[in-house]
Amino acid sequence: MNKWMINELNKTDDITFTMSILSERRAELNPNAPLAQKITAALITLEKIRGGCPVVEGDCWQSIRQRIFREVDRERRKGVFL
Repeated sequence: MNKWMINELNKTDDITFTMSILSERRAELNPNAPLAQKITAALITLEKIRGGCPVVEGDCWQSIRQRIFREVDRERRKGVFL
């Protein structure tokens, strides 16, 4: 679990903070577990809300999902979660 410094908490917007917490939880799960899939869907929705992508399915959705998986894998290899 990530240790948050006070200045990080103050600088982090609510959506980014929520995505970080969800990513930490997801990293502990089997990617095929229903909860992991639901968390991935929630992360994608939050990314759309944040404005990183238009709210459409297709290529944009896939790129967000792939980025989330890459971030989780990278953090898992480092032994640190998002």
